[in-house]
Amino acid sequence: MSFKDASREGREKIKESYRTEKKKMKGLTWKQKLQYIWDYYKVIFVIILVICAAISMGVTIYRNARMDHLLDIIMVNSISFDGEIDGMMQEFRDKYDADDVKRTITVDSSFQIDPEQNDQMSMASSMKLLAVSQTDSVDVYMMPKDIFEGYVSSGLFMDIREVLDEELEEELKDQFVMGKTEEDTEEVPYGLVLHDCAKLDGIFLDEDVYIGFAYRLKDPEIVVDFVKYLLS
Repeated sequence: MSFKDASREGREKIKESYRTEKKKMKGLTWKQKLQYIWDYYKVIFVIILVICAAISMGVTIYRNARMDHLLDIIMVNSISFDGEIDGMMQEFRDKYDADDVKRTITVDSSFQIDPEQNDQMSMASSMKLLAVSQTDSVDVYMMPKDIFEGYVSSGLFMDIREVLDEELEEELKDQFVMGKTEEDTEEVPYGLVLHDCAKLDGIFLDEDVYIGFAYRLKDPEIVVDFVKYLLS
């Protein structure tokens, strides 16, 4: 059989397969058609999804590799919209020329946790928080009292005295939040409480906002500067 004949035979098989599939689809309802398409092409769909996810991940990794992350903040149970948070952060971003192109300061306020409810959003946020805490994608945690106290014993936060300079430590010692992990023999200052902070007005429901520092700080000096910014 010549290449030309083989090619013609292949086209005929494709046409016949198409006619067969068309006949099968013709007698099905709309829902049955969707189910049939899924059953018949699901492997192809999965492959396409995997390829798209890989491309998206590659683009994200490429962009992040080219961008200098100065400070990454996580807000838990914020009641504010992103626009209000951006407004609060704008002056601080301007100070460090954070243009989100080469230098960035991020605030992730998507975490919503209700310690009294085992709802889907709380579980998803808790798992995400745990995952992020194992990376260098967070420097500062901000949250209400009940959430902060629940995480102190888990070892999520570092001793803030390792970050604050002596002057700021002396100034804020009355605002230290003490706690213990299983490894501690005595209480350690794992956080700060900001009382009625003007810059956080409308960002959280409670007037008192609790702040903790992550273990893998990218730049402790920027973290200290951010605390001073909130207090100014």
